[in-house]
Amino acid sequence: MTDFALWVATETLLQQMAFFGHSLNKQDEENRQIRERGKKEMYKTKNIRLLSELPDPFTKSDLVKLRRKYGMEGECAYIITRWLKAGFVDYEGKQYKKIANPNDKTKNS
Repeated sequence: MTDFALWVATETLLQQMAFFGHSLNKQDEENRQIRERGKKEMYKTKNIRLLSELPDPFTKSDLVKLRRKYGMEGECAYIITRWLKAGFVDYEGKQYKKIANPNDKTKNS
């Protein structure tokens, strides 16, 4: 590529970026936000489904078994911690008791 051709290509790219850059950056940011929301919703839905399928009361080993049934591996403590903080479960002895409906986030009487 000659110096002139390189200069023309560079100028063309700079002009295109000046004209379309803002729109491209805005669309890229919107796409990133959509992906992040999708990941959070998928994660939230998956864990709520797990909670609804667990017996009441349940143990950590019950959650591990249920996760394995769906092909999920890994630590479960973070899931239970989130449920505790959200008010979905309460710790009683060595078991967890469901105390709220995760879909409406209100405690059952």
